[in-house]
Amino acid sequence: MTARTPDAGASPARRGARRGFTLVELLVAIWIMSVVAVIAWRGLSALVATRDRLGPEADEVRAMLTGFGQMERDLAHAANPTLASLPVLALFFVLQRKVMETFVSSGLK
Repeated sequence: MTARTPDAGASPARRGARRGFTLVELLVAIWIMSVVAVIAWRGLSALVATRDRLGPEADEVRAMLTGFGQMERDLAHAANPTLASLPVLALFFVLQRKVMETFVSSGLK
């Protein structure tokens, strides 16, 4: 004996009607996609706002690091015997602290 499927005796037009999605299923899928899109949009918006807010601060830090690197290279190549007797790294930190104190006292942060 063979097992009968529920649409085995139905007409071909009737069998084809059961293959698609219902309107409710499509509306639920669209709703879920819209919720995911809104969440993604808000996350991307927050990311762009944070990047725009931190951009100027990153430029200031990059400029200071460039200046400190130049000072370190200049001090490493200094020919003054008094400076040569001090460790270059200790002298660099002393100058770095003085530069930072100057920035803080002048209002630049």
